[in-house]
Amino acid sequence: MKNPADKSPAPESKSLETALKELEAIVGRLETGEDDLATAFNLYEQAEKIVVHTYEQLATFEEKLRIINQKGNISLEPILNKLSEAPTDKDSSKPPPKDLTS
Repeated sequence: MKNPADKSPAPESKSLETALKELEAIVGRLETGEDDLATAFNLYEQAEKIVVHTYEQLATFEEKLRIINQKGNISLEPILNKLSEAPTDKDSSKPPPKDLTS
């Protein structure tokens, strides 16, 4: 199994699905509490970058849908409602964390 702490491609080069799978793996690993503090911190930083990237990708997709809608008068409500459906986690409504690495 791939180690999430290993060097991986920059989030910008990952598909949304790949990024979410990697994020899930990192969160699972962090939840075990088995890594030393430095490794856990590095994993957290990677996760933060992935979260920011996925929010940016979703915003880009939403904007493209709006442009298509303006050109073709397509109703976007069902699509946007699906995109905005949040997981049941009560913290999912929070905006992505600020990038502390810059």
